[in-house]
Amino acid sequence: MLAGCSVAGVPSAVPGSVSTTRASTSNVPSVENPLPAKVLAGSPCDTALTTADLTTLIGTPNPPTPSDNAAGPKCDWNNASGSGAHIGVTYQTKAGGGLSLDCRVFVGIRDDLVFTVGMFISQGAASKGIDACTAGRDVADRVLTNIKART
Repeated sequence: MLAGCSVAGVPSAVPGSVSTTRASTSNVPSVENPLPAKVLAGSPCDTALTTADLTTLIGTPNPPTPSDNAAGPKCDWNNASGSGAHIGVTYQTKAGGGLSLDCRVFVGIRDDLVFTVGMFISQGAASKGIDACTAGRDVADRVLTNIKART
């Protein structure tokens, strides 16, 4: 198994270990010039990215896929050519507790195939001792076990 992490948009791979990225509220500064909550009203499909943004970032996009989850409204865009390029934006308006803790786990199953787990928890969950990276690694282990069973 190969695992790695992405820091500031630069992916890296570390053979034989699990690496993660984390944003912790203990080291995140306060927002100096906060925006009004109304800027996150509605669907990110309508307001987060322009068609020009999407074309620049992932190529020609398929129509967006809106959804709603426990954190808030979400939108996913996929590249129309089937390249696998994808962008997901969630307006975290329901989670409460302010900035959340998050962790990303990247697991390489071959030199050319990777799956990613993103784990997001609220400050409330973190105050109860839940660690986003520990939970993310657990999810990645479960995914790996399940996909190995398909061989």
